[in-house]
Amino acid sequence: TIGVVDVKYVMLESNAAKGLQKQIKDQSEAFQAEFSKFDRELKDMQAALAKGRSENASQEDMKKKSAEFEKKLSETQALYKKRIDGFEKSKSEALKTLSEAVLKETEKVAAEKKLSLVLNKGMVIVGTKDLDVTEAVMAGMNKNLKEVKLKAATN
Repeated sequence: TIGVVDVKYVMLESNAAKGLQKQIKDQSEAFQAEFSKFDRELKDMQAALAKGRSENASQEDMKKKSAEFEKKLSETQALYKKRIDGFEKSKSEALKTLSEAVLKETEKVAAEKKLSLVLNKGMVIVGTKDLDVTEAVMAGMNKNLKEVKLKAATN
């Protein structure tokens, strides 16, 4: 006996998936706000450099301001890369947890319905609606996996 599961639908529409999507959105917005602040600081420093050049500031003062700008730019780029890498890693781990839960629930449904084969809906060209066990998998997901936590990537 064969069953079909719309894995993509479950990965997007289960309660845990929706909660994870909100966490991802919130963390992305927080990063955006944080790095917008850094961007403004860098632009202000760059404007001060340009102003110093136009006002013929001392060469020593210009070197100092330029070095400060380069240091801040380098630190900001390093922090950005670290945060993005951490964010992507935590996102990947959370999606893996979600995917493993979908597999586990699919296995439960397959055992309950005595299915010998379960296919992803995306792989099925033609099939009757009675093969679809997506709702049973979704119900199990919503019952057994309330949320998937996105690890904070703030270091």
